[in-house]
Amino acid sequence: MEIDTLVYGVNNVQTMKPTMVGFLFGSFLLTELEHDVILKAKLNTREHSMKVFVYFNLHKKVFSVRAMEGENKGRVIAHTTTVELRDAVFKVSQAGRERVLKEKRKNVHAGVQGQWVAWSGDNVDDLDAVTYNPYRYDSFVTVADQTPVRTAARAVLNNRKIQAQLTI
Repeated sequence: MEIDTLVYGVNNVQTMKPTMVGFLFGSFLLTELEHDVILKAKLNTREHSMKVFVYFNLHKKVFSVRAMEGENKGRVIAHTTTVELRDAVFKVSQAGRERVLKEKRKNVHAGVQGQWVAWSGDNVDDLDAVTYNPYRYDSFVTVADQTPVRTAARAVLNNRKIQAQLTI
């Protein structure tokens, strides 16, 4: 059974503005949290992965996961505190960064693209800490020495932090 239908309702009768209320799973209406749990269960094996773009959502204070393939391509399919990616590519839209610098207001213009796999739970202490600040850098950089980061064999995004196994 696939989750393929977003269900919208009206949150303000005066404006009639639609808002997402859940996902249809067969004949069951799931909340966003229940949807995320099922989606993570699908990724519960190393063999199953999905190409995604992940960015930090400033409003929800979690990572948003946008599908880059499949029936939900281009849509945010999950909000989560932890994401593990294989074959990660760190991306920054320079036009988006320039807009941030000009307007002094953040927007979605940077993130990490890769194969979303189930979080291994492995220790990330041996991985390099990576950060991005549009006011200080034009790319993702290592925290230790501000070396630009473009790719990583593995990236773990957990609680607003990024740890990466950098590729040379």
